[in-house]
Amino acid sequence: MKRFIALILLLMLVVPVAMAEADFDFTGYSYDQLIGIKEQLDAEIAPRPEAGARVLQPGQYVVGKDIAQGIYDVGFVPVEADDTYTNWYIYDTKQMYDYDVSRLYLGDLPRDEGSVQEGSSVKVELFDGDYFVIYRSAASIERTGNAVPVEYDYTAPEGTSIHTGIYIVGEEIPAGKYTIYFNGEAPSRVRTYANPEDATNDFKDTDFEAVLANYNTSAEANLKESYAFRLEYNNIIM
Repeated sequence: MKRFIALILLLMLVVPVAMAEADFDFTGYSYDQLIGIKEQLDAEIAPRPEAGARVLQPGQYVVGKDIAQGIYDVGFVPVEADDTYTNWYIYDTKQMYDYDVSRLYLGDLPRDEGSVQEGSSVKVELFDGDYFVIYRSAASIERTGNAVPVEYDYTAPEGTSIHTGIYIVGEEIPAGKYTIYFNGEAPSRVRTYANPEDATNDFKDTDFEAVLANYNTSAEANLKESYAFRLEYNNIIM
């Protein structure tokens, strides 16, 4: 029995070393399988202290895919010699980022935003599914802890589910005052326009606008006769 226990202990010491020194043969894997393995390895490596800081070039990053969920210190890294700051933005979804891009303005719909310059840093919380945008110059990020998503005690009320689209008030939706609700799953954006022809132009001013999400579960909307009601991203409850 003692010899058997000693053998088990020896194997426990030897096998991890052998695995660490082994050359893995990936020739039989498809491209998609290799990408999946790489993503899993990146997600496993990123949270570990040994990973240290990494530099993100200007661009867009999906949390849970390109970056592991967590709390990060974000710092400034110049790309050009005369760069003095980096802007960063956190969007709940890529759709919200795309809306800002369509209006040529970053800063309309991010959940959080800021900038860093030489000698400064900021802590940010990134959750799976977030869209993290680095703009103007590069940024260093170092994971310092786990980000625990907020648990929202919200249940969508019963009502009529309105799907995405553009509706003419008085024809497809009765005019009146409504309380509109978050669907409980994914954010939605609501806008109304006095001139229905403006509803497809993101640069036109709105009569009313609201984003419904976990952090803003309802809004009061006065839908006026002949106005256009535009709903984007996901359904809402009315």
